Amino acid sequence: MPVGAQLAALEVYQQLRATLVGELGVEPSGRIQRLHQEVLNEGQGRLSDASSSPELLLRAG
Repeated sequence: MPVGAQLAALEVYQQLRATLVGELGVEPSGRIQRLHQEVLNEGQGRLSDASSSPELLLRAG
């Protein structure tokens, strides 16, 4: 997933969670939380790849 799309997905999750907790007092479903975790894990993989190769970090940014 491109970095911009990943950031957008994380923003959407934060907005969704804030709305659900603020208005309904509930957390996002387990399925939504798992998708959120997948997006986070993908970013961690990109960071670990970039730490071994600075050129990847420059291209990803």
